[in-house]
Amino acid sequence: MDDSDTCINCNNKFEKRNKGYKRTSIDSQNKLPAISLRSVLNNTIDTQVTPDKSLYVCNTCASSVVKIFKSQSTTKDALDEFNKLQADTSYIRKRKRPLFQSTPSKQTFEFVSPQSTVDKSLLSPVSRRDVTFIHQRRLLSLQKKTSTRSSKGFMDKAVQALRSSHYFSAFKCLYEKSKSARQGFAKLIKYAVRQEIKRLDLGVINLSKPLNEDTLDEFSWKPFIDASDKCIPTLTSAIKAALTPTPRKEIKVAIDEKNQVGPLLPAYGTLLANMLHVRFPTRVNFMQNIVSIEMYRSGCNHKIFNRLGLFRSVTTTQRVVDDLCANFDSKIKNWKHNVQIDAGNLRAVRVPVRDDNSSGGCSGRSSISSDVTIGYVESSPNDTIDEDSNGNDDLDSDTDGSHVHDDLDGIVPLLESSVIDDQHDPADHNLEPGFSLCWDNVQKLSIARHKCDGTDNKMMLWALSFATRNRIGFLNLDDFDETVPAKDIPLHNFLPMDSDLERLHTRMGIRIQRIRKKHCAAFEVADVCMHMPHRYSKESSKKSEIVNLGVLKENPASCRGVIEIMKYLKQYIPLDPNAMPIPIICNGDQLSVERMVTGRLAMAVSEEAEDQLVGLIPRPQGFHKRCILLQVEPYKI
Repeated sequence: MDDSDTCINCNNKFEKRNKGYKRTSIDSQNKLPAISLRSVLNNTIDTQVTPDKSLYVCNTCASSVVKIFKSQSTTKDALDEFNKLQADTSYIRKRKRPLFQSTPSKQTFEFVSPQSTVDKSLLSPVSRRDVTFIHQRRLLSLQKKTSTRSSKGFMDKAVQALRSSHYFSAFKCLYEKSKSARQGFAKLIKYAVRQEIKRLDLGVINLSKPLNEDTLDEFSWKPFIDASDKCIPTLTSAIKAALTPTPRKEIKVAIDEKNQVGPLLPAYGTLLANMLHVRFPTRVNFMQNIVSIEMYRSGCNHKIFNRLGLFRSVTTTQRVVDDLCANFDSKIKNWKHNVQIDAGNLRAVRVPVRDDNSSGGCSGRSSISSDVTIGYVESSPNDTIDEDSNGNDDLDSDTDGSHVHDDLDGIVPLLESSVIDDQHDPADHNLEPGFSLCWDNVQKLSIARHKCDGTDNKMMLWALSFATRNRIGFLNLDDFDETVPAKDIPLHNFLPMDSDLERLHTRMGIRIQRIRKKHCAAFEVADVCMHMPHRYSKESSKKSEIVNLGVLKENPASCRGVIEIMKYLKQYIPLDPNAMPIPIICNGDQLSVERMVTGRLAMAVSEEAEDQLVGLIPRPQGFHKRCILLQVEPYKI
C-alpha cells in the first residue's frame, strides 16, 4: 500500500479534500515549535524512520505524537494512546527498534544495543521513567541546536536588511521569528504612543474647542484628521490598521481629493476622539458633548450616562445645554437693535418740512400715500387742487408716461429687471426688514415612575414661541395717521390708466396659460411663465429665518398664562427714540388671538405703554387666518 495514501501509524486512508488529502507531514513544524514530528518519532518513540522520505500521518496520530512530546509526567499514558492507534502492519510498527525488554515479574526495562557485545548480565535494569527522562534531555538538546541554527539564520537576514536600509523587512523578520523581538516591539509602540500624547498640542486638535453654534457650523473632520496624522502618527496608524484589512482599504478612513468622506472616517474619528477624551477629559470633549446632548434629549437614564463611557455625566450635560442656549436669542436682539436704529433715522428723514413756495403738485413717486402725505402737510387754501382746471392736465401728463403708477397688489408682470429695480428706493435696501413673533400651545406627557395616590401621569400644557424675520420690510412705509378728504386726492388716482388695463390683460393671459397647461395634456410641454416678477420678487425668493425662543411653562388656555407669555415676548419689542414701542405682529391661532386681546384689555390700566402690551398686535397666523376667512365669507354671501 502506498504510504502517501495511508497513515504510517494506523494504516487508515486519508480523507480527500478539494486539493490533496487531510493529513500531516512528519517533517512539518506547524504542530510543534522549532521541531518536527520526525524528531519525536526517532528520539522518543524509537522508530527508525527512513531519512529523506515523505511520510504522513493522520490528524489523530499527529495529535498523539504532540501529546507525547508535551507530556512530562504522563508519558506512559501518551505512549499507550499512540500504541493503541498502531496497526500491526503499519510502517511505524515495522520500523520500531527493540530498545527495551520487559520482565514479566517486574515492570522494568533493559537497554539493549544491537551493536554492543557487552554481556546482558552486566547491565542493570533501568525503569521506563528514567529512560524517558534521558530521551527528553536528548530531545531538548536537539531542539536547542535547531533553534540556535534557525536563530542565526533570521538574525543574519535581519542584520543584512538593516545594512541595506530595508528597515521594514528587518523588523518584519525579527517580529515573525523572535518572541523577544515581538515583546520589544510592543514595549516600543507603547513608549512611542505615550511620547506622542505627551507632546501633543491640543490647540491644533479641532476637538478642543467649546461647543456652541459657531463651532458646530464650522466643524469638519478634515482638519482634525490631518492634525492627528501629523501629531500622533503611531496611534492613528494602529487604529487605521485595526479598522481596515489591507493597506489599500485605508482609503475608507481618509478624505480624497474631492473632499469626499470615507465610509469608515466617522467611526475612526469617534474612536480617536474617545481616546483623547479619556486622556484629557476636561480639554477634549467636543464630540462627547454632542453625544451627551442627543442622549439627554432622547431621555437616556442616569445609569447609562454614568456607565457607558461614551459621554459625560448628566450634571455636566445640563451645564453644556445651558451654555449652548445662553445666546439663543442673540439674532432677534440684533434685529431689534437694527429696527430701533432704522426707526430713529427714518424719523429724522421723514419729518415733513413746510415750504410756502411749493405747489400742491405730484411728487416724483405718485403713490397714493406720498400724494396724501404731502398734500395734507402742505395744505393751504391756495394749494387746493381744482378738478376742472388741473384734472385734464394731470391725465394728459400721465398718459404721456411721465408718471409711474404702483400696482395696488404689488404685481407688475413682464417688466424688465431694470424697471423693477428703479421702483425701489435706494435707501430701502439697507433697512432692517423687521420681524414678527408667533406662539402656540405644546403638550408634554410627564410619566410617573412610581404611581400612587399622590403621583400620576400628567399632560403639561405649555407654549412654544419663535420669531421670524420679515422678508419684506415695513419701516420704509409712511405711518401718518391723518386722513385726507377725498376731494383733495387727484382724480387720476381713482381712474384706471391704459397701462393698468394692459397689465391686467397680461396677467389674465398668463393665468389662462397656466390653467391650460395644468389641465390639458396637449399643453404640458408649453413654456409658460410660472412667476410674474414684481417689486419684491427678490425678497420673496429668500428662505425665512427663524429663531426658536423656547418653551414657556405657562398655561396658554388661561388669561393669566397668556398675559405672562406676552410679558415674556415684550422684551423683544423695539422702541423708537421716544421710548414708545414699535408695533410687532404676534401671530397665533384664533383662540390664542382672542386671549391676547383679552390680556391686552386686562393690562390697559398700566402706566407705561410697554406694560400695556400695545407693542404686540394679535393676528391669526397662516392657515388659521384662511380658516377664519372660509368661515366668515359664506355668512357674508
